[in-house]
Amino acid sequence: MFAFFSHRKPLALVLCLFAGACLNEPRVADLSPPSFRDKPQIMLEVADVRVRNDYVPRGGTVEGRFPTSPAQGVEIWAQDRLKAVGTSGLLEVVIQDASVTEKPLPVKSGIEGALTKEPNIRYDGTLEVSLNLYTPERAIAKTHADARVNVSRELLEKTSESERRELFAAMTREMMSKLDTQLDHSIHEYFAGYIANN
Repeated sequence: MFAFFSHRKPLALVLCLFAGACLNEPRVADLSPPSFRDKPQIMLEVADVRVRNDYVPRGGTVEGRFPTSPAQGVEIWAQDRLKAVGTSGLLEVVIQDASVTEKPLPVKSGIEGALTKEPNIRYDGTLEVSLNLYTPERAIAKTHADARVNVSRELLEKTSESERRELFAAMTREMMSKLDTQLDHSIHEYFAGYIANN
């Protein structure tokens, strides 16, 4: 009986150590891009859907550090949500603004500052997108709609780079979720005549 338990003790110790290691594993940051595959595609009576990026990054913007930039989020949205099923015409998705700026925030100094963890950076994101529908008979857009969203997030002091990138990814997903709501409404209101089986 004694021998039985003595052989099991090393195994039990190994299992306990393994379980403890699993509990202490670092959390994997969620850097997933926005996705709209769970939503129905909008079938449009046009021959093509194109994304045109007119946004030119300016000095001081930080969206280039995002795992998925807001402009890339718009491209994903167009691919997931819009489908051309017609024989003529074009729907153009124009990215006019897809910027994110970084602003330092004031924090406490001295002993009080050392004992508290405050937000020290704010990120302000803006997405502005236009939809233009062209027909072969007209060189200017026959139907037009605009959408604009703003999202702000604050970052705490001493935040790791992994946590910062997770915040960036979450900002893009939030911006795109808001933009999807606006554009879905606009398409069904202003482009209703070009929605197949509407």
